[in-house]
Amino acid sequence: MAKNLIPSLWFRLTYALTFASFSAAQTFNLLALFLRFDGDGWSILDPLQDSSYGIYLVHYIPILWMQYALLRISLSPIPQATAIIKALIVFVVTLILSWAATAGLRRLPGATHVL
Repeated sequence: MAKNLIPSLWFRLTYALTFASFSAAQTFNLLALFLRFDGDGWSILDPLQDSSYGIYLVHYIPILWMQYALLRISLSPIPQATAIIKALIVFVVTLILSWAATAGLRRLPGATHVL
């Protein structure tokens, strides 16, 4: 039976430095992949680009209310299927409502500087 279950100090320091280095390297790797495969063509998400920050600012209220509205509704006898269906419904409805609210707010004078 092992007497010492706590790893030594050198092991913990090496692990911490290795983990931090790996995490930083993967962050740069992800950025490099996005830059490498950045296309000049049209993407399905391009229409969201101008309103993305506004959607981010506005989405919290619709997402909470949609989750609350669907809380007691059962959409399938299988609980996991119900969760997936509810998640898809909440995502789609929240995106549409947030996008519409952002588009409406952007029509106000001065709001385009913020949103």
